[in-house]
Amino acid sequence: SNRGYESIACYRVIKPGELELFDIVDAHGVSPRDINWLPEYKYFTASNEFSDGICIYSFDASNGKLTYLEGHDVTDQVRPLCIEF
Repeated sequence: SNRGYESIACYRVIKPGELELFDIVDAHGVSPRDINWLPEYKYFTASNEFSDGICIYSFDASNGKLTYLEGHDVTDQVRPLCIEF
């Protein structure tokens, strides 16, 4: 997660020790503090500390893309810092 740029950088593993940036996704909030997978790795989350919410993304395993699921945000969390399951 990139605080200040309010985004999530997505990398692809080329080979052990070598990564390639392939996408930058909007965090849809302010100060993405923590990012994490939901169980089964079908969904991805970003906790946006200064906008008091957690955004949910679907994950397409065939291409590695994250897609923001508008309307599925968790908005009742005050300054979320960490996402754990």
